[in-house]
Amino acid sequence: MTDPSPLVGKQIYGYTPVPYPEIGEYWVNLNAFEEDGIWVFDTQENRLIEISSGENIPVGVPA
Repeated sequence: MTDPSPLVGKQIYGYTPVPYPEIGEYWVNLNAFEEDGIWVFDTQENRLIEISSGENIPVGVPA
């Protein structure tokens, strides 16, 4: 199983490597390859942000 169960509610995880962060209905996978940037999930804005050279770049909004 690569995605967490929706039975536990919303969660942020990183145990499955992906080329870039992914957002699902109930989860966010932040285990992106290092060369693709450093990512955080803004829980107040409900979006992913790439942190690169001090810049914040929004890259997606979950459905």
